[in-house]
Amino acid sequence: YIPMQWVVHGLDLTRYVILMKFMAFRTIMEEDAARAKSEPEDQDYYGMGSRSARFTLEAVVCLVFSTLSPLITLLGFLNFVIRRIIFGYLLVFAENKKPDLGGAFWVSKLNHLQAGLYFYVILMTGVLLQRSAELWPGCLAASSLVLLYFTQSKFLSLRWENLPLEATAETHARSSKEKDGPQSYQQPELC
Repeated sequence: YIPMQWVVHGLDLTRYVILMKFMAFRTIMEEDAARAKSEPEDQDYYGMGSRSARFTLEAVVCLVFSTLSPLITLLGFLNFVIRRIIFGYLLVFAENKKPDLGGAFWVSKLNHLQAGLYFYVILMTGVLLQRSAELWPGCLAASSLVLLYFTQSKFLSLRWENLPLEATAETHARSSKEKDGPQSYQQPELC
């Protein structure tokens, strides 16, 4: 599954769907109009939410099976290196700018990774129960489900969308002290 994702990333790099849409529209309209009609990517597959979900699924697959087959960690690392190179190019140079909802997707990814840990604990419990002559290694592994539940509950209770009033006041007080310094940083190469 993981090595086949490299082929999918390569196909994403070619943007073949947009090319086919452009070629089809070019036969019935002018080139500028065809480009405008073909350019918005299908957000159901190429959108940030869908990509985030696929990235997380690949990370969970590598995480869950890393103990049973350590080679998958190398494949997963290569997968994310390839993904970083390809999507680093696509997001900056090839695709339309999208509104930034990174915080919501980041929290969703972390929540799904924690859900993947449940699969990992259950798989390891089953492996230990199957391979061990005694029952206690599997029960010990299964007991980590309790800790995982409490850590996920704590994570879900975090307030990440809005700052508490006290933190907002502290930030405002800090920024008023720093008014004498530079207001914002601009990278010279981008100006």
